[in-house]
Amino acid sequence: MRFTSFRPFAGITLNIVIIVLVTVGAGALAVAADLPAVTKAPPPDSGRLWVEFDYLAWTVKGDKLPPLVTTSPPGTPQVQAGVLGAPGASVLFGDSTVNDEWRSGLRARMGYWFDSRRRIGIEGSFFGLEQASTEFNAGSAGTPILARPFFDALANQQAAALSAFPGLVAGSVNINETSRFLGADALYRQQIGSWGSEHFSVLIGYRYLHSSDKLGSLRQQRSRSLVAGFQSGPPLASVTRSTRPATFTASISV
Repeated sequence: MRFTSFRPFAGITLNIVIIVLVTVGAGALAVAADLPAVTKAPPPDSGRLWVEFDYLAWTVKGDKLPPLVTTSPPGTPQVQAGVLGAPGASVLFGDSTVNDEWRSGLRARMGYWFDSRRRIGIEGSFFGLEQASTEFNAGSAGTPILARPFFDALANQQAAALSAFPGLVAGSVNINETSRFLGADALYRQQIGSWGSEHFSVLIGYRYLHSSDKLGSLRQQRSRSLVAGFQSGPPLASVTRSTRPATFTASISV
């Protein structure tokens, strides 16, 4: 029987493993003097190649977003509308962690034992979690106020780019944040001991992990009038972050 180890990620793994036990009796000793003792040969090797499929239920640390969309109550002066820290300004989207819920996934594993006692072998696996996505969509003809906050480095103060303001501009804001997580490994397994029915093995090999968080934003607006001092703000661009760490691992599994 083979034992798998817990992986260094938060989650629950349900192994779907089919183990077939074949028991062959040693035979019954004949008591009569004219009948010899009869024993059966041991069963043949059940096979050194093995395959497993695991259902995964994992949670991944989400993406911490800054304030992305703000609003202010009606009657707020234009210069204060949607500005972080201004009276009445509040965050509609952002300033929170997203895509940190539990996700389903699948892991496929395959290995081969070099000896019939299953002490030395190689194995490889691949896993992937379902893509998580968070969306925000808002549109306004001017009321309610919609704005995108930012820090004005030239003025050294908070500011906001208006997407919707009464009598000035109408528009919409669309934001999408997606997260992916997958990995693969190739490992060499060497059993180093056992204790009762438990086996201790050393795993040495290569592990690849890929985690990506993509944030895309689209802001559309239509001016209703030309007012001096209207701030259009910097263009809203898409931001993509991707990390691909690969590590050489040596671990002990029980």
